[in-house]
Amino acid sequence: MKKIIVILLAIFMLFSLFQRAFEQNFVKADNIQPWKHISEPWGDMRDFEIDPLNPDHMMIGCFYGSDKWSFDGGKTWHDFCFDPEHNYNNMLTTRVFCINGVWYFNNWEIIWKTTDFSSFEKVVEFKGEDIDDFWTDDNIWFIGFRAGLVSKILYKSVDGGQTWEDLGFAIKKAVGITPNFLGVSYINFIKKGTLQNNPDKDILFIWISGSPNNHPALYSVDDGESFQIIDPVLGLPDKIGNKLLADTWDHFLYESKDGVNWQIINKDFNFSDFGGFEYDSVHDNIYLVDAVKGVYYSQDGGKTWIKYYSDNLNLMPGRARMKVHNNTLYLVINGSFYTNSVVSTRSIILLLRIGDPNFSVNGVSNTLDSPPIIKNGRTLLPIRPVVEALGGSVSWDPTEKKVTVSLGSTAIELWIGKNTARVNGISTPIDSSNSKVVPEIINGRTMLPLRFVTENLGCQVQWDGTTKTITITSQGG
Repeated sequence: MKKIIVILLAIFMLFSLFQRAFEQNFVKADNIQPWKHISEPWGDMRDFEIDPLNPDHMMIGCFYGSDKWSFDGGKTWHDFCFDPEHNYNNMLTTRVFCINGVWYFNNWEIIWKTTDFSSFEKVVEFKGEDIDDFWTDDNIWFIGFRAGLVSKILYKSVDGGQTWEDLGFAIKKAVGITPNFLGVSYINFIKKGTLQNNPDKDILFIWISGSPNNHPALYSVDDGESFQIIDPVLGLPDKIGNKLLADTWDHFLYESKDGVNWQIINKDFNFSDFGGFEYDSVHDNIYLVDAVKGVYYSQDGGKTWIKYYSDNLNLMPGRARMKVHNNTLYLVINGSFYTNSVVSTRSIILLLRIGDPNFSVNGVSNTLDSPPIIKNGRTLLPIRPVVEALGGSVSWDPTEKKVTVSLGSTAIELWIGKNTARVNGISTPIDSSNSKVVPEIINGRTMLPLRFVTENLGCQVQWDGTTKTITITSQGG
């Protein structure tokens, strides 16, 4: 028995040592705590909304099955469904708005409103038509229809839904109509004075399903009287602060400051189960959620994206939506509901390119005294400017030919020509898969392995083989 206890104690001690060593070298996605799992609302979600006046009140709109509401912060969800004409429990809800405590949502041919989900009032009904999307501020309305199945395409009201104007002719004139034309799938209306470079015009954006000329995104600057094609082919633009962001099928991310002219800001926006953007205006952070990859955020307007802690989320191909309100993230992803805190610190983002001595720190240009190189399949560079940009320091011991890198509570010791370093006193291989990766002096410059040093300082390192660009991200204070 004593022998067994001794063995168990030894195993426990070894495990503890391994765990401490692992934690010192493991780089988390960020310094955010795991998501708090609240409930399992399930359902074929198409939209998710919270009440800005009372974020404990929220609704999930579902295409198939029942819609859901919660008035206790998502702890419990209540199903509701009414469909007397079609006689089966499919709501076909694609959009939800909450304005001053009043909820608006579509159900087949009707748009409803309610304050308590016990009594409902029709805003408008288009008999025999299927509403695919709508936008409203309670006075102005735009309603898009499945025009491949019915006659209507897009309707507008500027008097709270009392009278309606048919905008279908303007769309037909812009793109034409074929038997594959499926109608207006998404709508967004940007009011004048809210974009950086367009202070005096409203802009209406729509996205066409089954567009005959493969240009599904259109915009109008005259309230739908005429439409122009957006080129390149974009997804529906989202308003982020005083500008717009929109992605493309080839994984580019575009930005516009006036709603008309677009420029690429990210060439590797690779999110296939993308659930839209959310903007935290207090901390100037942009969030996105991907049902497979998890949650990301950007602190430079969408140019670079940082992985938010997502390990405990229900990730799989499916749907996800997120809202930001009062320093809290509200997330519905693949049938599960979570909350977490917003990112309140600023990150430090460095961009470097192989062969180029110039690099940037949060968009500000800096210079290395020797450009980064690739040797033995790994990037080497003079590390001092990078470490100092992160807030650390570098010292050189000419006797031992040793470089010491310090940042916060982390100290890394590396020796010229040696493939083993010390991280906080623990002997650590620089590259366990490639023993040839060592610090070197090249052309009089001390060149250190970039990934080893920066990851052990708690940074994320991303490599773009096409542009030979390295992105280093560190959580700032």
